[in-house]
Amino acid sequence: MTLSFFPNNAFPFPVPLAPALVALGLDDQTAATLSKVYLSSALTLKATCEAEYTRACTALLAASDERGYSSKELRSKLLTVAVARYLQALSKWEKEAKERAETSILQRGRKVVLESKVSHIVGVLTSM
Repeated sequence: MTLSFFPNNAFPFPVPLAPALVALGLDDQTAATLSKVYLSSALTLKATCEAEYTRACTALLAASDERGYSSKELRSKLLTVAVARYLQALSKWEKEAKERAETSILQRGRKVVLESKVSHIVGVLTSM
């Protein structure tokens, strides 16, 4: 028998990154692909965190029953820590994805500028 020790949405679903990545300047397809990878990883992390928390609560419940005290407060604190770590990981991943997108956009922009300068120089040289 599996007990549910956390309220609904204790570990919130991750938010897609595509809109933020498009706003940074990535094309729709690349943003959607990156967002899909992020969401997949985030949902896996969510499931892992929920399973680990449930296992810990089951162990706490068994230990507290043996000793005759309530584990409710301890489970509540454990949930707070588990959710905070989950949200911290999501925030870090989101920040890294945005930083990589910005770097990619900047590199692409430099490449376009360089190509146009090279084209201009080649044009000047060939016209001589």
